[in-house]
Amino acid sequence: MHLNNFQLPTNLLVAIEAAIEAATLIMRFYSDGFNANAKSDGSPVTEADIASSALMRSMLRKTNIAVMDEEIQNAHFDERKNWEAYWCID
Repeated sequence: MHLNNFQLPTNLLVAIEAAIEAATLIMRFYSDGFNANAKSDGSPVTEADIASSALMRSMLRKTNIAVMDEEIQNAHFDERKNWEAYWCID
């Protein structure tokens, strides 16, 4: 899908493209089967969750906006409280 034709702001384009690519990756995992493990808080996490989060983080870094992600250890609040904006991957 070529989103540049819609004249969207660059950061929004990056986010949309990241979401589309992550969804495509997730669907490959689900068609092939996947394993779920428990996170430290007991909630489930799959290989698809981890891979799609890594892909989205990588793509969103291009925007130079901070990223928070439920699948990784995030920056401490002392740093985050000064962020003007951030992406949240959930």
